[in-house]
Amino acid sequence: MASTTHRTGELGNPVLPTPAERVAPGTQRLQLQRVELPISGLPCAGSAAPLAARIERVPGVRDAVVNPVTERAVVVFDPGVTGVEELVRAVEAEGVEVGRSMARWRLHLGGLRCASRVRRLEQAVEAVPGVHAAIVNPAADSLTVEYSPRRTDVAAVRDAVVSTGFDIGPAPSAQQFTDNDARDTENQGAFRLLMRRFWFTAAIAVPTVLLSRPDVFGLGELMPPGSATRRAVWLALGLLTLPVMLYSGAQFYHGLWTALKHRSADMNTLIALGITVAWLSSTAAVLAPSLFVPGDLTPVFYDVVVVVVALVALGQALETRAKRPSADVFKRLTDLQPTTARVMQDGHERVIPVQEVVVGDVVVANPGERFPVDGEVLEGVSVVDESMVIGESPTVAKGPSDALVGGSVNRTARLAYRATKVGKDTLPSQIIRAVRDAQGSKAPIQRPVDAVASYFTPTVIILAILAFMLWYTFGPDPAVLYAVSAFVTVVIIACPGALALATPASLVVGIGTGAKHGILMRTGHAVEAADEVEVIIVRAASIVTQDGPSVTDVVQPNAAAAIAALRRLGLEVALWSDDEDATRAIARRVGVDQVLAAAHPEVTPEEVRRLQAEGKRVAIVGDGIRNAAALAQADVGIAIGAAYDVTTEGADITLLGRRLQHAVAALQLSRATMRNIKQNLTGVFLYNAVGLPIAAGILYPAFGILLSPLIAAVAMAFSSVLVVANANRLRRFAPREA
Repeated sequence: MASTTHRTGELGNPVLPTPAERVAPGTQRLQLQRVELPISGLPCAGSAAPLAARIERVPGVRDAVVNPVTERAVVVFDPGVTGVEELVRAVEAEGVEVGRSMARWRLHLGGLRCASRVRRLEQAVEAVPGVHAAIVNPAADSLTVEYSPRRTDVAAVRDAVVSTGFDIGPAPSAQQFTDNDARDTENQGAFRLLMRRFWFTAAIAVPTVLLSRPDVFGLGELMPPGSATRRAVWLALGLLTLPVMLYSGAQFYHGLWTALKHRSADMNTLIALGITVAWLSSTAAVLAPSLFVPGDLTPVFYDVVVVVVALVALGQALETRAKRPSADVFKRLTDLQPTTARVMQDGHERVIPVQEVVVGDVVVANPGERFPVDGEVLEGVSVVDESMVIGESPTVAKGPSDALVGGSVNRTARLAYRATKVGKDTLPSQIIRAVRDAQGSKAPIQRPVDAVASYFTPTVIILAILAFMLWYTFGPDPAVLYAVSAFVTVVIIACPGALALATPASLVVGIGTGAKHGILMRTGHAVEAADEVEVIIVRAASIVTQDGPSVTDVVQPNAAAAIAALRRLGLEVALWSDDEDATRAIARRVGVDQVLAAAHPEVTPEEVRRLQAEGKRVAIVGDGIRNAAALAQADVGIAIGAAYDVTTEGADITLLGRRLQHAVAALQLSRATMRNIKQNLTGVFLYNAVGLPIAAGILYPAFGILLSPLIAAVAMAFSSVLVVANANRLRRFAPREA
């Protein structure tokens, strides 16, 4: 099927083999992958379909969509049959150029829980010639790569990822462009595996904790101190905990080995070091007690081994489960689309799978049914509810020539309409792609966090070694026992996972929540920039019920309240229009003192530059097409009323509804998201700044307090869960009434 699509498609795995690497017929093929190619020189909009058809004739290509507006071609293909170079040649065979702007891939990576490895991965990929940017999102387990198709060797990108110890996950299938079901299944599988490891370890942990501390739990008479019975039981515990380390803790050792091979360190390094030192020191204390306290048995740390492994597995499982609500918006939008459509064929209604509907088909929707695809009304008048799609509650009347949004509900009468957008081009699909791209971006506030994270794990290891040396040299007898305890506690309590998730977890949830309210945040940068806005310029036509303004236009209900709400956010508000008299009349009605009147659209970007030169951060609310230059010039461009096309260029935020309250809600959400990010970062940095010195024993000289490794394990295991849980509070965001 050749059609047009939104500029930011859901892009897949870039493990693209060279022709020599491609498999022979009859052998197992790699999964389908997607690539988004920038194109230029398309003769006209009508050339998009022929170009897509030409690409689809390349062996191995399953689907190609071309957008003449954004000049992008998204291709789904089998990398076992063809590669990017063949796709480029097919495009150029039609006289269209490739590569003047950046292409984009999104890769799925597993196990992105450690902040210290994130920047290393980005730097490795960005070092590949032709790669413009590499952005890791641990909350979404994704890596987005922007690159020049002309200069970038795809195999080099793959090698760069592998060189840092990561595996590239499979790409979604062509039929599941939004890959919700596949991703949800994968998350459920990871959750179940982690829970199996937890329950296995928990079963062993109960007797291990009891028998490792017999005097604490009243078992001293059965296992007298220094007795052969206690020694035999502890030797048995040493053997019992080995399966825990080798099965439930296998991921930590795999991560440790991978990090060592690539001369790096991460969270797996810390946990593997901690449980290994605890097990080895305990076993040495049982086999050779004279190394610790002559003639006696010192306490062992087998309970620390199993509790740490159990709690980390549980924490990671809960973290995986906590991430799932961030995908609610995708499932909700996907579920809006019916699985079948009623189509007129040869004068008769036929029910066909929605995937078989093509542009131009006449679709029929009865009262109470959802529209399966976007379209234009041909016959009938009905009331339509678009609230589930565009976040605006009132129903609207639809008649001939009016646009319909796929997923909205036909309320009162039968409608026949012509399909204008199907499949991946419908509004719900456009929203899904836009939101997923935004969730894969990074906010500027993350940059200093990445810088700190790159040194975090090595610093923790150095601190643990120093703690060991100080306790071994100056600690009370048995000094080696205190030294081992301090070393294990320091490496266990450290929290690089929470540091990695602090910012992206909030962005993922905040951006997804915005989509539920008809607010599409384009990037993490847009979220942060919107939080810093000081001046907002509103196109006067955006607050009237008709596309004016004129003095007879009716101002939107609650427009004055929305203006007042913007002021309560601390913003200067100005109205902008080409008609000064009409604008001043509207300004008086809504309570705005400042009016900008421009005879030509290009004047407004100049006004924005003037305000920016004064050091002010400026947002503009206006139509995304006619006001594109002004939106692009502003620090935050807010395109309003884009319910039927979310591909607005130059807009940082796209509002599906036409009410000014949506702009107020967007700014409220950006502030709530940034506040949530700062809460996470503050909590993580305070946790480590306070926890690490206490774990090292800083309180012992004055208060006789030495933190138990078990308490450190509890704190570390749930730190990442708390970060994600705090981010999920954004799901409850509701715009304050203007």
